Amino acid sequence: MNHAACLPDRLGATGLYGAQYYFDYPPSSPLMRVVMISPNLRIENVDYNYTVGSPEYNWLVSAIDATRNAGIPWIAVGMHKVCISTGVKACEIGTDLMNLLISKHVDMVLQGHDHNYQRGKQLALNGATCPAVPAGSFDPDCVVDDGSDHGYFKGGHRIPDLG
Repeated sequence: MNHAACLPDRLGATGLYGAQYYFDYPPSSPLMRVVMISPNLRIENVDYNYTVGSPEYNWLVSAIDATRNAGIPWIAVGMHKVCISTGVKACEIGTDLMNLLISKHVDMVLQGHDHNYQRGKQLALNGATCPAVPAGSFDPDCVVDDGSDHGYFKGGHRIPDLG
C-alpha cells in the first residue's frame, strides 16, 4: 500500500487500488480493461488467494464478466507472481486462478516475478483434450495458437505481431 500512496490513482480505479482493482482505458470509450490482482500476497493483513469460491476469485470473475457485459473488447490481467514460466519460478498463483483466466478468455496476462521477458502461446481449455492447464508441465493439447505466424486471433480478427 506504500506504493499506492506514492503513486495516487489517477485513472479512477474500481476496487482497492494497490491490491485488487481495475480501470478502463481510455476512460471515455474504453478499448481495454486492465485488472490488477495480488495472488499469493499478504497486503494489510489480508491474504489474496484466488482459489475457487474465495472472495478474491469471485471479485475477479465479476470484474471479467462486467468487462464483457460492457462490450469492452480487450481485457488484461496483471499480477506480480507467475504460473507458466520458462524462468525459475513455479506456479505461485495457483492453478485455480490460471485456469480461470484461460476459461474466461482473458486477452493478456502479465506476470513479473521471474524478472525476464517471455511471450507465451495462446491457450484454451477444452473438455475433451484440455480440461485444465497443468502447472509444472506442458500439454500441447491446451495450445490453440503457437504464434509461429507472428499473430494471434481474437474472434475472427487477426492480431498482428508488433514485436
